[in-house]
Amino acid sequence: MISFLEGILVSVSLDSLVLDVGGVGWQLFASRNTLEKLPVVGEKVRIQTYLHVRDNLLVLYGFHNAEERELFMQLISVTGIGPKVAINILSALPVQTLKGAIFNGDLALLTKIPGIGKKTAQRITLELQGKLAQLENQFAPSEAPSADALEALLNLGYNRSEAFKAIEQIAATGEQETSQIVKKALQLLSGGRR
Repeated sequence: MISFLEGILVSVSLDSLVLDVGGVGWQLFASRNTLEKLPVVGEKVRIQTYLHVRDNLLVLYGFHNAEERELFMQLISVTGIGPKVAINILSALPVQTLKGAIFNGDLALLTKIPGIGKKTAQRITLELQGKLAQLENQFAPSEAPSADALEALLNLGYNRSEAFKAIEQIAATGEQETSQIVKKALQLLSGGRR
């Protein structure tokens, strides 16, 4: 497998980029999120890659980091989801939002993605919910306070979906202290509960 390519960015289109690596132009298909994070044309960039082999066709996909590539690989492991659909999904939502939607079984958000119906959204959540905890542990050690806060709220009897949304909102403010995240999340949740 080609793990990454590093070279000069030659061009960017709606769904792909071309990278000059030692005089060879590599076309990589990528999500909108990756394309938006690219430097200007002519600058050096490193892109994480995934080579998809099908019949007599080799297609290279590019990602701005290993976390996005890993989520792509998890998505294509879901029955009925190929690389094009996975890139479409990654283009629709930021990686953390997408993980949250899958983890919480947020079918309403997933079905807003073009080309994703209710059955596909259900398959995604069913097949990937268990794997997301492993992804979080592998790629987001800095989010340990949020994970601890989530566990604390679950132990207090809040459901996973509402606890996750509250913690996500607090974490967006930059709070890193577990006790403060729990305290602020409790304030949010008690104000919103009936």
